[in-house]
Parts: sequence; C-alpha cells; structure tokens
Amino acid sequence: MFRSSLVVVFLLAFVCLVTPVQAQSPYPEEVLEEYAACMERHDLDAIKELVWVHNNVERIDATIYGLPKDDFDDKSALTISERLQYRASRAERFERLNEEVPMATSGPLQYPHHLRPALDVNYERTGERMDCTVILAESGVTPPDNRDIGSGWASDLNITTADSADRGEVDLVVDYANPGRVLASSCPSGYGGEYSNHIGATSDWGQTWTSSQVGNNSGSTWECDPVSYYQSSTGNVYHSKIACNNGNCDSTWVKMRVSADNGGTWSDCAGRPGSDSSEDRQWHVADNTEFYDSNDDGVPETANACYGNLYVTWHNTNQQKVARSTDDCATWSSRTNLTGTYQAISPDINVAADGHVYAVWQNQGGGGSFKIAGSDDCGMTWDAPSALIVKDRLGEWKNLVPAQCSIYGGVSALPNVDVDRAPKSQFYGRVYMAMFDFNQSGCGDGPGCNDWDSNCNIDIWFTYSDDEGATWVTPTNITAGDGNKVDHFLGYMRVDETDGSIYIAYHRSRLNPTELADRQKTHYFVLRSIDGGATWQEFQASSLEGDERQYGGSSFERGHYNRMDVYAGVSWPVWIDRREVLGVPGEEEIVVRKLCSEPSHWTERAPTFTAPVVTATAIGSKNVRVEWDLPDIYWGDADENPAARKFQLWVDGALDQDNISATDTTLVWVATECSAQHSFVIRAINQCGISKDYAAGTATATGCCDNNPIVNVTPDGPMTSCVGTAVGLTAQISGGAGPFDYQWYRDGSPISGAVNSTYSASDLGVHSYNCRVEGDGCSD
Repeated sequence: MFRSSLVVVFLLAFVCLVTPVQAQSPYPEEVLEEYAACMERHDLDAIKELVWVHNNVERIDATIYGLPKDDFDDKSALTISERLQYRASRAERFERLNEEVPMATSGPLQYPHHLRPALDVNYERTGERMDCTVILAESGVTPPDNRDIGSGWASDLNITTADSADRGEVDLVVDYANPGRVLASSCPSGYGGEYSNHIGATSDWGQTWTSSQVGNNSGSTWECDPVSYYQSSTGNVYHSKIACNNGNCDSTWVKMRVSADNGGTWSDCAGRPGSDSSEDRQWHVADNTEFYDSNDDGVPETANACYGNLYVTWHNTNQQKVARSTDDCATWSSRTNLTGTYQAISPDINVAADGHVYAVWQNQGGGGSFKIAGSDDCGMTWDAPSALIVKDRLGEWKNLVPAQCSIYGGVSALPNVDVDRAPKSQFYGRVYMAMFDFNQSGCGDGPGCNDWDSNCNIDIWFTYSDDEGATWVTPTNITAGDGNKVDHFLGYMRVDETDGSIYIAYHRSRLNPTELADRQKTHYFVLRSIDGGATWQEFQASSLEGDERQYGGSSFERGHYNRMDVYAGVSWPVWIDRREVLGVPGEEEIVVRKLCSEPSHWTERAPTFTAPVVTATAIGSKNVRVEWDLPDIYWGDADENPAARKFQLWVDGALDQDNISATDTTLVWVATECSAQHSFVIRAINQCGISKDYAAGTATATGCCDNNPIVNVTPDGPMTSCVGTAVGLTAQISGGAGPFDYQWYRDGSPISGAVNSTYSASDLGVHSYNCRVEGDGCSD
C-alpha cells in the first residue's frame, strides 16, 4: 500500500487583494434612519388592517417575493404585532427623553423585514401609502440615474420589483464573448419619467442588476418593440426599437442605439436602417461567428466574410423589409423588400456560422402562412431561398386566448428561426423554425376571453431544414402531449452555439383545465432538445403563477413579443409576469431566471448518445486507479464560478470521496480485500448543484500479499515550503514481513534512484509524493 503527501514549494511575493466595493446609498445615515422610522410608525398602524396577520405569525416565506428562503433572520418567539408595538413604545420613550433611540438590528426584537414587500403591496392596493419620501427629497441629495435592482435569486428574479410600474414586451440577450454580461429590455412604463425603453443590465451573471433607459425618444412619450444584441467583433451592444420621429409622433421609425459599456450609456447610430414613415416590428441580429467549419472536421478554419455585420428586418405597411450594416451601424445598405405590401408581420432574423442569413415572418390576414427567405451573400440579395412557405397557418395572425385577450388582437402567432452554429454538432448548419399556432384548423381567432372549454388552443410547431432552407420536414406539434385546452404562447427559440442544443421558452396555462381560471393563469416554461429536435425536456422556470386577467392589470398585458437567450448550457428565460403576493395581484414585472444544465460531453450527443465512462484498473497493492475525462462541451454553469465545481467518487452505490477537484481526472482507491469486483462511478457537479453521472467502471483489486506492510508517509500533506528548503519525507511501515523494497513517486511517476525509506523533496512547484513498499516475496 502507499499514501500520498503533498509538498508545495513557492517563491515568496507580495499579493494585493482587491475587494469589490458594495453599492452605497447616496443619502446620509441620519436621513435613512429618519425615513425608516417614518415607514415603521406607519407600518404599525397598517399591520392591524392586514387580514393575513394573526397572533401567531412569526415568519413569512421569503420565496413569495422571489427571495432566498434564508434571506431574512426574522424567526422570533414574539408575534409581529408584539415586536412592532415594543419597538414603537421604546422609540416613544427615548424620544420623550430627547435621546438617541437604540433599536435592535438582529435577534428576536429586530424589525420584521419580510413585511416590507407585503406592506408595499397593501399600500398600493388601498392607496394608503405613507409618503415618507419627502424626508429623502428634503435632504437635497440627487439619487443616481442607475440603481441596484437585485442581488441574486433563489429561483426566478423580479428585476423591476423596486418600482410599481407596468412593463410589457421584454427582450433578453447574452454576450457570448463575455457570458457574465446579460441585458434585458422592455417597453417604457411611463412611470417616474421613463419614456424610453427600459434597460436592466448585469455584468456578473445576474447577481446584481442596474436599471436605466435606452434614451432618445425624440421628445415623444412612446416607443416599443425593444430588441438588443451584442456584437462580438466590437463588444458593443445594439438596441433597436420602434420610436416616433418627433414629439408629435408624425411618423414611426426603426431606430438603433449602441452602447460600449453594457447599457450604461447609449448613443445614436449614424443612420436609419429604413427610410419609410410607418415602420413597425423590427428585429435585428449581429453575425458573431468569425470562423466556420467548411470541411466537416469539427474545426472552424475558414474566415466568415460576413463577420460583424448587423442585419435588421421590419415591416412598413406590412411589407417585410431588411437592411444590413457592414460598418457597425454607421451606414445601412442593401435595403430589400421581401414581400409586397400588407403581406407580412411578426418577423425574426438569424445567421448561420458561414454567414448565411435567414428572415422569417407570417402573412398578415386570413389564409396566412409562415415564410422564410435567405441570403447567402451577406445580405446583399435574398433568394436563398426566396419567400418560401414553411407551414400554413391554422389561425389568424393574432388570436385571443383566456390568458391574454385584453391587448389589441391578443396573442401573435410568432415564427422564430435559428441555426446550429456548433462546429462539433451532428446537426451543424441545420436551420430550425418554431411557430406558435393553433392545434387545429377552424378555430378562427381563438376561444376568446372566457371559453376555457374550447378545444382550440395554441401549441408550438417545430420543423427544420438540412439544405439551407430549400426544403423542410413536415412541421410537428411538440406540445400536443399537454392535451387540448392548454395554451402555449409568447415564446422564443434559441440554439446554443456551443453544442447545438435547442431551447424554446413560452407561457403555458394549466394542464387539464376544469374552470376558466385554469386557462387564465400561467407559468413560464423552457423546452430543451439535445438531439436536433427529436425529443424534448421540459423545465418550469417560474416559481409563482402569473395572471393577467385579475383586476387592476394593464390593458397592454404582456405585450406582443417575448425573448430569451442561451449560451454554454445556461438559458436565460425572461418574461412579463403579473403574480399574486398574499392574494393581491401586482403590476406587470420583468422576471428572469438563470437555468443551468448538467455537465456535458460530446459522447452524449448524436450520433453516439452514450454517457462518459469511468476506467477502473487494478494496479496492485490493493490499489485501483480510477480515471475519467473532464466535460468537453461545458459544465452547464456558464463558467461563473469554476471553483464551486467538484467531482465525487461513488463505490458500489455509496459515496466514497467528496470534494474532488474539478480539474482532476484520476485518483487511487484502496481496497481492503482482493476478492470482490467493485463498481466505480464519477459524478460531476457544477456550481448550480446539477450533476452528471459517468458510466460505471469495474475492477477487482490485486496485490493482497500477506507480507505487504501498511505504509504512512510523514509528514502528511498538504505542506508549504520556501525555495531552497527541502522537506524530508519518511515512509513509516507497520506489519508485513521484510526485507522491504521502496520506490518513491512524484506526481504518479517513479523517481529515479529514490529507493530508500526516506526522500528529500525540493522540487519547485506543486507536487504529490507517494512511496510504494513491497514485502518479502510480494510482486505488487
């Protein structure tokens, strides 16, 4: 047997640690204390009116507000009323004495912080909100334009919880070159001076968010259709929108702005993509693939001539149009009409790895269809293919369902397009389309607001092309399994360009409806396919149910469009959600969630679909070497915190070793006998706690010679030593029968001449040392 000891040798150096600065309030501490005291006094009166408070309330589940369960340390033997009354009487007593009021900030007498969101909802409902903000206003401090609006989440995160504004039409995009950067946007709320599209941005994988506006709305108080996209060639993010040309909104234009600091500041692009006066519903994309695989060997080696191009599609009087920019939106060219007038609406646009561009849309009006056009010359001409019908539409271009029917026209029958850009994917270059359409013909414009029992429901139809859009497989209804009377709407499809997995996000009403409420209430879901759309997995992204039909909601509801993004196995669904808090419906909020996936290997993808394997080899002296490969696609956590990953070793179905380094690929397991075959499984666990089990390897230990001793290396590591100082290692043995043969190993390899019971380790760097000892007559 042998043991390992770790000796670390390093050169001494000075290290400077940089600690991130926490966001600070701009108000002085005494102003904040006065504001908090004002709110607390009003809370004491208001709490008596809240029907959900009773004598035994100790704690409210923080997840109701989208917060971690352990976010508040409020558990107390005292009721909420008792705590507030005690604090109020204490404040009154010290104020009479004209002394500073000492208040508990922790423990059983602290302020019950989880009441704050609930009380805010109650004040909003009753109109009894105490205006303590005058205290902040009188301080003379001007608050910053950007504000922190979140700091991580347990499940989904409401990134607009800081205000009481209604939101609609939400977009989200990930910077593939720097996946910690995510930008969400929505139509302006009109609340608090917000008249330009809302921006929520994060640079730390959603741990913290800042809120701002995209700006420049030409003096009007209206704009909509927010779309953002990062450009890898510059690091810029581009935001397009439909906005007014002036304060009177004489015309509506497609406008684009650009930001070089992740949405912190914005500037106008030099030119407009279009030149018309009634432009509507634009979409844009950046070509971010610098090299593509032209010889099917899985290695991108050919330069993409379209790299960095921007493409925008929109309609004017329902004529679908497209334009491109080859100079980072300084100018626009190749304006092309894809249809005639009054023929198109609801577009999407995307690019293949080789620069092929695809635009899709649906016909406006009855007897419609879903169409696609393509360009194989970087957007100069659009005849690859030319306005090809992919699927006949079963309903109207907008349809009414119980979950969304207040907004004009209801739900749009959206088509989405994306392409597999992962060079090692079996489906590299495959073009995918998803379409939100009725499950059957004869449904008109849908069941309307109140017909929950109608068998007409919106489903997701899916198809693909393996010849650059020239021909398509017959579209399949991939949500038919949910049954009739279940609606799927306002979704979006994206393909993960690291492995080709397909993701579709969408709102879904309740399964098996038996009353109107079942088709009015929705959760948000994500479908995922790792086999080119042959099979699908379903994930529920939302933690609370949304309902747009309750009293007090915005007539705009969720808007007409929704979007999500995905990169390296992490999807970012985002949606407009009007959820109940303690039975009281709130306003329309922007809700986002980071969904991780499992650590993945290419062997698990087509065409093999086999799990990664563990190799177990008996190496003598009761030792078994266990070997495995690292995940070679991704860890499924977007590389946010690699230090939080780990491996585990499971032997015969039981956990044997935990917290194995995520960079290790081998270890030695020591048996107690040499008679039984053992099963070895490696489990990879990413920072999100999602795991992947490797296929088991088996081995039977050898080398159970009675003359072999038990060996311990001293001193036992890990250890640290300075340069020029050797560490003496000793192989201490017990039992066995000699004479004994010694062999020292460094990092698994034998050290020449190191055949004694001691060894002096002085090698620079980080190394592991083992000593192998064989007893008399033993060969291993």
